[in-house]
Amino acid sequence: MNNLNRILLLIIIASSCTNPKSKNQEKQTPVDDSNWVVDASFETGHVGRYGIRADVNYNRTQVKKLLEINSLGVPLFFPEGTYRMNLIIDGSKNHYMVFNNATIAGQLQIIGQEAEKSSKINLKGKLTVLDKVFMRHAENISIETLHVVSDETNSLREIDNPGVSIYAGVDKVLIDSLFILNTIQSTLDHNKFSAAAFQVHGWNNNPKNINIDYLEIKNSGRSGVYLTGQNHEIGRLIIDSFGTTENTNMAGLEDASPGTEKNYKALWINKCNNCIVYEAEILQEPIENTYHLAVGVGDTSKPSVIEQLSFISENGEVSVKERIPSNVIVKNTTTSDVK
Repeated sequence: MNNLNRILLLIIIASSCTNPKSKNQEKQTPVDDSNWVVDASFETGHVGRYGIRADVNYNRTQVKKLLEINSLGVPLFFPEGTYRMNLIIDGSKNHYMVFNNATIAGQLQIIGQEAEKSSKINLKGKLTVLDKVFMRHAENISIETLHVVSDETNSLREIDNPGVSIYAGVDKVLIDSLFILNTIQSTLDHNKFSAAAFQVHGWNNNPKNINIDYLEIKNSGRSGVYLTGQNHEIGRLIIDSFGTTENTNMAGLEDASPGTEKNYKALWINKCNNCIVYEAEILQEPIENTYHLAVGVGDTSKPSVIEQLSFISENGEVSVKERIPSNVIVKNTTTSDVK
């Protein structure tokens, strides 16, 4: 049985186990995908069936047509390869996709409007994205394994990756594993609004309920993590090297004082209520005008907690910046010069 058949069988079994139907309920009619079929030699759900192949450029209209059949109830399967497209889910619902070590050469966007959010997005398998990952006005998103990396040779725009930005109106995001590598390596315009490799922000409508089991950031040109909002959970966080790109051509950050984005931080928690990081590890020696940890103001009745924070730097020195009144509690810390 090939991968696609196995995936579809599991979907059918899960549906029959979790959604039992009474005899009086009508059976769901299989989706007729005939209007979308380009190559019928591929099985239902395989993106090749709908004309999508690796190493071919696709425009937004072509991708939108692919997403139409997906939202109607046909799970999509992307076999291994590099897909030269921007995958933009805009004001749409009910998307289930499986990536078998597949790469998107452009951006991944899950966006909507306040009155029409993207919702119920499920991305299974291992997906690599070579350009920005951006979410706005979206909810109920589940991602299994996501790699966000710079690859100027193969990315659509031939640029370094601006990183991950979770913006206003986002709620209920669950990510099993997120790896962010070599982002924001230049001061070019595409990085102007990227102050951190992973930033969660949004003026007066900050994201809520972002849950990440494992987050690893390596070699961020600017800050590592900027976290605002409420009810976020990060299981294990590793930040290995940050702050090597010049702090020019930068826009400000919501909820931060103008100019503070230019003082890079490995982990920056600001106006974040009822958030928790269970285990954080920061690896880097201090650099002038940078901080290993920065904590901003917050609602002291809704504290955010770092259960275990480990600093590893060449000389054992640590730089911390605190703005009072902060609501961030660090329960346990360790400092060492050896990993």
